[in-house]
Amino acid sequence: MTQIADGQYRGAVVYADFSESRGGLAADSPLNFNEVRDLASFGSRHDGLVMESTPRKFYAFFPIAKDALAMAREIAEVVFRVRTDLSRLNLDVRVIIGYGQVSLEQGRLRSDWTHQLSGLVTSVPQNGVAALRDFIGQFPHNGIIPAPRPSARSDLFILPMVEVTEDQETRMAGLGGGADGVFLTLTLRVRGQSQTFRSSDCPILVGRDKTCGVQVSGEKASRVHGRIEFEKDKFYYVDDSRNGTYVLTGGGQEILIKQEKIVLAGDGAISPGAPLAKQSGEVVRFSCKASHLGMAGESAEEGDTRMMRTEQH
Repeated sequence: MTQIADGQYRGAVVYADFSESRGGLAADSPLNFNEVRDLASFGSRHDGLVMESTPRKFYAFFPIAKDALAMAREIAEVVFRVRTDLSRLNLDVRVIIGYGQVSLEQGRLRSDWTHQLSGLVTSVPQNGVAALRDFIGQFPHNGIIPAPRPSARSDLFILPMVEVTEDQETRMAGLGGGADGVFLTLTLRVRGQSQTFRSSDCPILVGRDKTCGVQVSGEKASRVHGRIEFEKDKFYYVDDSRNGTYVLTGGGQEILIKQEKIVLAGDGAISPGAPLAKQSGEVVRFSCKASHLGMAGESAEEGDTRMMRTEQH
């Protein structure tokens, strides 16, 4: 176990919150004994002082920011590996990293900011890792790769974590269980340029503002027109605008949503503020790869967006 002497420090704190649904009910112990032990061991290996490692929470202090980043990656990778087991598909984690002045007294961590992490972690996307601005500032000159992405909060940045191998992606493609399927990757194309996103990249802001992960122009497009979220193993587009968003679904139907969300599946388009036929700005084309493996005789329309209702958010 890492030993850090009492005193004043500047460093990083990693806070992770675990949850798992079993039979429709929240599990009391999302992580098992071995998983809890392994995370505590990883924390010490990365020169961290582990304050708490339980089936529901991981909380540790790291004097060096890059060690905290490495620990966050360990947590994300552990959960991803566990989720490749069909029986553990509902295990979820949210991880947040902060940085600042702390005081260590008899193995206890004291500060005027670390207590906020347990509340802020709820703003982190499901199975995502995020960091506060002060932590990002410890990595000048694009020191975090892949680069952090803005979130809906100005002080919180999404950190893409897990690199999925082709073999793992194929394995995850067989995990679904629900009739709606499980979606793994989302490709967005604007002005002929394509980007592929995974769940850990969410939320992805769409709008005119330069901080948006997907920038669009157009008279009817807002600065932050909407966002793409990953929730319950699906990508959703969420409209946050006055003018609404027209979504061309995988089934060929154009749907107007206002302050609502819709599942993205198959191939379609997102048109901010105007129907596709009247759009003066950019349209965001999307292609969502479903984990549902097609079987002989199965309808090609099964699982596409037009089979799923929009939901008020």
